[in-house]
Amino acid sequence: MRRRRRRMVGMLADMGFTSAQAKKALKETSGDAERAVEWLFSHPEETGEDTSTTATFSADSHKGPSVQSGHSVAHIHIGDEVGGGGDCGD
Repeated sequence: MRRRRRRMVGMLADMGFTSAQAKKALKETSGDAERAVEWLFSHPEETGEDTSTTATFSADSHKGPSVQSGHSVAHIHIGDEVGGGGDCGD
Protein backbone atom coordinates (compact mmCIF):
# COMPACT_ATOMS: atom_id res chain seq x y z
CA MET A 1 0.00 0.00 0.00
CA ARG A 2 2.74 2.49 0.96
CA ARG A 3 4.80 1.49 -2.06
CA ARG A 4 1.83 2.13 -4.35
CA ARG A 5 1.23 5.52 -2.74
CA ARG A 6 4.91 6.48 -3.13
CA ARG A 7 4.76 5.43 -6.77
CA MET A 8 1.65 7.59 -7.35
CA VAL A 9 3.25 10.57 -5.59
CA GLY A 10 6.32 10.10 -7.79
CA MET A 11 4.19 9.93 -10.93
CA LEU A 12 2.43 13.20 -10.01
CA ALA A 13 5.79 14.79 -9.13
CA ASP A 14 7.08 13.79 -12.58
CA MET A 15 4.18 15.80 -14.00
CA GLY A 16 5.50 18.91 -12.22
CA PHE A 17 3.53 18.88 -8.98
CA THR A 18 5.20 18.99 -5.59
CA SER A 19 5.01 15.94 -3.36
CA ALA A 20 2.87 17.96 -0.92
CA GLN A 21 0.41 18.76 -3.71
CA ALA A 22 0.40 15.13 -4.84
CA LYS A 23 -0.24 13.82 -1.32
CA LYS A 24 -3.08 16.33 -0.79
CA ALA A 25 -4.68 15.41 -4.14
CA LEU A 26 -4.46 11.69 -3.41
CA LYS A 27 -5.99 12.25 0.02
CA GLU A 28 -8.84 14.29 -1.48
CA THR A 29 -9.56 11.61 -4.10
CA SER A 30 -9.22 8.53 -1.89
CA GLY A 31 -5.99 7.48 -3.59
CA ASP A 32 -7.32 7.55 -7.17
CA ALA A 33 -4.38 8.80 -9.30
CA GLU A 34 -6.51 9.73 -12.31
CA ARG A 35 -8.94 11.75 -10.20
CA ALA A 36 -5.96 13.26 -8.33
CA VAL A 37 -4.64 14.70 -11.62
CA GLU A 38 -8.06 16.21 -12.33
CA TRP A 39 -8.21 17.58 -8.78
CA LEU A 40 -4.77 19.18 -9.13
CA PHE A 41 -5.68 20.91 -12.39
CA SER A 42 -8.95 22.17 -10.92
CA HIS A 43 -7.19 23.46 -7.74
CA PRO A 44 -4.07 25.22 -9.11
CA GLU A 45 -3.81 27.47 -6.03
CA GLU A 46 -3.52 24.48 -3.68
CA THR A 47 0.02 24.14 -2.33
CA GLY A 48 -0.67 21.00 -0.33
CA GLU A 49 0.89 22.61 2.73
CA ASP A 50 -1.02 22.57 6.00
CA THR A 51 -1.72 26.21 6.83
CA SER A 52 -3.88 25.65 9.88
CA THR A 53 -2.53 27.00 13.14
CA THR A 54 -3.66 26.84 16.72
CA ALA A 55 -2.66 29.52 19.20
CA THR A 56 -2.14 28.53 22.79
CA PHE A 57 -1.91 30.92 25.73
CA SER A 58 -1.18 29.90 29.28
CA ALA A 59 -0.54 31.70 32.55
CA ASP A 60 -0.03 30.65 36.15
CA SER A 61 -1.44 32.54 39.10
CA HIS A 62 -1.42 32.12 42.85
CA LYS A 63 -4.64 32.08 44.89
CA GLY A 64 -4.43 32.62 48.62
CA PRO A 65 -3.60 35.14 51.33
CA SER A 66 0.19 34.69 51.10
CA VAL A 67 2.86 32.81 49.19
CA GLN A 68 3.12 30.34 52.10
CA SER A 69 -0.55 29.29 51.80
CA GLY A 70 -3.04 28.92 48.99
CA HIS A 71 -2.65 27.17 45.68
CA SER A 72 -1.43 27.78 42.16
CA VAL A 73 -3.85 27.84 39.24
CA ALA A 74 -2.94 27.27 35.59
CA HIS A 75 -5.07 29.13 33.03
CA ILE A 76 -4.88 27.77 29.49
CA HIS A 77 -6.67 29.07 26.40
CA ILE A 78 -6.47 27.18 23.13
CA GLY A 79 -8.01 28.76 20.07
CA ASP A 80 -7.49 29.45 16.40
CA GLU A 81 -6.71 33.16 16.72
CA VAL A 82 -3.71 34.80 18.34
CA GLY A 83 -4.79 37.31 20.99
CA GLY A 84 -2.95 40.07 22.74
CA GLY A 85 -3.39 39.11 26.38
CA GLY A 86 -6.51 39.86 28.36
CA ASP A 87 -8.66 37.65 30.55
CA CYS A 88 -7.91 33.99 30.01
CA GLY A 89 -10.62 32.78 32.40
CA ASP A 90 -10.55 30.45 35.38
